[in-house]
Amino acid sequence: MLFFLQGSVPFFLGLFLLFVRWPVAGIILELYGSFVLFSGYGPPIQAFLYQIPIIGWILQYPFQLFGLRRKRA
Repeated sequence: MLFFLQGSVPFFLGLFLLFVRWPVAGIILELYGSFVLFSGYGPPIQAFLYQIPIIGWILQYPFQLFGLRRKRA
């Protein structure tokens, strides 16, 4: 429960700051709150993207896409 408060409070405080005409501080707080709230969705989204045929290959082998190869010692 505390995890959701760590993201919700900054998000709504940032929204309040936007309404009282402090846009820069409000946007920064909203971005932080959004990042904390949705940070747990990263691994499931990554696993889903790996299952898509072309996108998964690009994400798993980015160096082969651009012709860059790691040099072996």
